[in-house]
Amino acid sequence: MDGRGNARHAIRWPTVGRVHATADRVRDLGAIGVTGTSAANRVAREADLVIGIGTRWTDFTTASKTAFQDRDVRFINVNVAELDAQKHAGLALVGDARAAIDALAGWSYTVEPAYREKVGRLVREWSKEVDRLYSLGHAPLPAQSEVIGAVNDA
Repeated sequence: MDGRGNARHAIRWPTVGRVHATADRVRDLGAIGVTGTSAANRVAREADLVIGIGTRWTDFTTASKTAFQDRDVRFINVNVAELDAQKHAGLALVGDARAAIDALAGWSYTVEPAYREKVGRLVREWSKEVDRLYSLGHAPLPAQSEVIGAVNDA
């Protein structure tokens, strides 16, 4: 992330972390795992490096450890709880999430344009699906997705 909180890479959020995300970020894929978005889960399947900041890597987040399909996937886990930092045989960094994000902001790392475009396409596809689900027009009672849309828009 840069100093303004803008990610230079694809970002995925566990459901509880979602409250801190904004839907208008181009690379925000949304939540990951069994309650996640198709965009986030498609990127997770192919991920070769996953940096988890403040996540406990629960079964909901990891789809019971099936979300990450690359056989060589590696994890870097930042957490204040050592137990959670050590999950998935990752590099465990015990520490504060904000401090870790600030430290990562100084990294000189870029994403290949083709990957950036792929992520953007997945985000756009998911956004179209969300719009469709928010406006199904069920009657006499709205669908659950319509209620969620109304709450999110309020």
